[in-house]
Amino acid sequence: MKSFVTSLTCLVLLVVLATSAQAMTLETVPVGNEGNIGDTEVMTGGLADGTTGHGAVDYAYNIGKYEVTAGQYSEFLNAVAATDTYGLYNPDMSSSPYGCQITQNGISGNYTYDFSGRPSGDESDWTNRPVNEVSWGDAARFANWLHNGQPTGVQDLTTTEDGAYYLNGATSNVALMAVSRDGDWKWAIPTEDEWYKAAYHKNDGATGNYFDYPTSSDSVPSNDLIDPDPGNNANFYQSGYTIGLPYMRTEVGEFENSESPYGTFDQGGNLWEMHETAVSSTSRGSRGSNNVVGSFAMASSFHIYIGNQLYASNGIGFRVVSVHEPSIDVSIDIKPGSDPNSINLGSNGNIPVAIFGTDAFDVRDVDLTTIMLADAGVMERGKKGDLMASFEDIDLDGLLDLLIHIDTQGLVLSDGDVEALLTGETFDGVSISGTDAINLVGSSGGQHPATFTNDDAPPLALSGVPEPGCITLLLSGLASLICLRRRK
Repeated sequence: MKSFVTSLTCLVLLVVLATSAQAMTLETVPVGNEGNIGDTEVMTGGLADGTTGHGAVDYAYNIGKYEVTAGQYSEFLNAVAATDTYGLYNPDMSSSPYGCQITQNGISGNYTYDFSGRPSGDESDWTNRPVNEVSWGDAARFANWLHNGQPTGVQDLTTTEDGAYYLNGATSNVALMAVSRDGDWKWAIPTEDEWYKAAYHKNDGATGNYFDYPTSSDSVPSNDLIDPDPGNNANFYQSGYTIGLPYMRTEVGEFENSESPYGTFDQGGNLWEMHETAVSSTSRGSRGSNNVVGSFAMASSFHIYIGNQLYASNGIGFRVVSVHEPSIDVSIDIKPGSDPNSINLGSNGNIPVAIFGTDAFDVRDVDLTTIMLADAGVMERGKKGDLMASFEDIDLDGLLDLLIHIDTQGLVLSDGDVEALLTGETFDGVSISGTDAINLVGSSGGQHPATFTNDDAPPLALSGVPEPGCITLLLSGLASLICLRRRK
């Protein structure tokens, strides 16, 4: 373990940081093997247009691990549809027994969205199922909103009308068919090739090897909803529904052992998924089948058209893709000054974590709202929700490091874990990750939230967000017992 020096009185460099609403997390998986060969499978089902060569993509990208959920779409609506200019909310979401049960409340200008109109169950029973009753135009505006950083405001060029797609009020089928993906896109609807590769390619290099079904199998899947999932299962119709009313749609990732070779779930069954590629002069396409169609439609040889870019149905949803960004491996130290890094699963408190800056990595570029340690975010303090973090030269190398305090009430660890993973992003969207050893002590019994009793001074709550390069440093005098770390 590294050595430490303790200063009874020192000056701490504090950076005034802003806290903002926690951004929605949309989990993706990487799809590499750039330049892979297209599949030789001929499209004999659905459109049966005889096309072939699908799945060839010459660049790396990320794709949604799951379909976009009703809960995520509800967050989108609450951000941009207080006045729903372009009809992003479909009343059939709540009025149809097959809808995702997002409920619109209030009057135009003050609309809010939740699941209060659900026919049964708790809200949590509905949020993690895929959104339906959305059109291709709705999906494009959702992608633009992600591209723009999930802003809150009216539906305009800064929120939904520009980004991956320049829509600017496009609401007709002709206008939406004329839309194409911008070259500097960050989030988008998958092309057919992007979708196909993530679903069927065997992830075995730049090959032309593909499975017949998106469950990593050439065998027809089953629709058995059992725990644990034995693999090669999906939500479709086979001598009965996998799950009937009121839900029809299984929660995303329900079939935990039936993922594609790249780690996506539900690309077969649950809902048809719209893609970006035009399959005719008047329609883009969709793939994957849904919960009321047989297994034949999940095969790689089957694709269909949407019909109209304004068309919405209880059987159609979507997932998104994002640009593949390089990642940065960062050096972290859990419980600076402690060896071993003991975490008591039966106690309460918070856990300090240091993220170390280098000549090539400026910790001031890190977006604090994205940091997660074992599924727990940076702790908040006070009514303002200030994030508990500070910039300090912890290891006395002349470079700023970032000291954060993690909300241990959300920290999830399992008995036997010997290290914890920290992830996050910079303001430019570049992923960061780092690990450190841990020693679990206290209660046991599987996976559970972990808590840690912090014997150090209370964490510092900081407020006010600086622009990178325009950071205001505040000197606090006589900060007691601050541990400074030296690297070996």
